[in-house]
This record gives sequence, structure tokens and C-alpha cells, in this order.
Amino acid sequence: CPYVFPITTFPFLLMLRCEKLSHVLLGDYSALYSELGELTPCRVRQDGSSGNPQGGVTIYAGFDSRLERIKSIVGGRNNCNAKQKLSIAESLLERTVESVEIYSRIPELQIEFSLGLWLTTFNLEAGQPIWEVGFNKPSLGFLCIKRGVLHVA
Repeated sequence: CPYVFPITTFPFLLMLRCEKLSHVLLGDYSALYSELGELTPCRVRQDGSSGNPQGGVTIYAGFDSRLERIKSIVGGRNNCNAKQKLSIAESLLERTVESVEIYSRIPELQIEFSLGLWLTTFNLEAGQPIWEVGFNKPSLGFLCIKRGVLHVA
């Protein structure tokens, strides 16, 4: 029997439903940062350059994640070059969150977006899954994995 955690276990995840993906950023080694909801203005870095905007919710999908359609994989970490990865990430812009699921014995994250796309995390390396959902507005902390279990900080 697969492990699926009911959304009622973490009712604040319901806040993600109907939120629009407003900004995406590919970090080092294909980590994906996604900002949901209304964006705050870009902050100014110490060197004077413009930083990235922040949404009401930040989703961080670590190095092992992929974008899926109903019956196929659009792309992931190992099968695309940097330009393709950015194009795939940007294909999520303006889509809304339909559902959020936390699955697997060692919890992973799957987010369904409008028009039939899913962002799915799955760690292939030893250690812990690398994903996080940060609630910025209101500041409710973040949900992540710590020592193999869901952790709210």
C-alpha cells in the first residue's frame, strides 16, 4: 500500500490551492525555486543588484525533481540542458495549483498545476529528500523533511 498523507494532516497546504505560480528560478545544479501568489518587489542585494521577488509561498524542489504530464515526463535534472530546463520551468508560469500531495514512506512532494502538469520530487541520493514549502505571507514557517519525517519549522 503506497503511503499518501491526507491533505488534512497539513491543512495549511490547502492554502496553495488556486494560487498562481508567479516566478520561477533555476538555482545551482537544477534546483527549482517557485514563487506562488502576489510577488513582493525585488530586494536589493548588498552589491546593489536586484534580487529575486518573493511570493506568498515559496516552493523549493531540490536537485531531483521532474515535470510530468498525465502519461509522460516532460523533463528533469538529467535529460535536459540548462536552456531546456529553464524553458520547462517557465512553462509553469501563470498556472494555478490544483492539488498538493505528500507521498511515499520517506515523504516526497507532488504538486498538480492547471492544464495537466505535475511537479514531482524524488531523491535519488543517500540522505533526505530535498524539498521545502515556505509560507511567507502570513509567516507560518516552512514544511520540509528532517530525519526522514515531515517537519514544520
